[in-house]
Amino acid sequence: KTLLFTTMTTGNVLLYIPNIICYARLIIQIYGLVFLIKEPTTFLLYTFISCCFDFFDGIAARKLNQMSKFGAIIDVLID
Repeated sequence: KTLLFTTMTTGNVLLYIPNIICYARLIIQIYGLVFLIKEPTTFLLYTFISCCFDFFDGIAARKLNQMSKFGAIIDVLID
């Protein structure tokens, strides 16, 4: 194991707060795609909101000690 994942909390990884934030980011990005062609400014707003959520899910993972391999993978995929 790497040092990054040795201090993980136990529990259902799918319900970790940072992962829930990632799910919200995914929904925001999908919803933002609806506006890509006709309203690019709105699309950029949704993209900005998603980027802010990305910042906060990283902070939440470290502060709440809720780091996991699943979370690391889903974060990269949603980015």
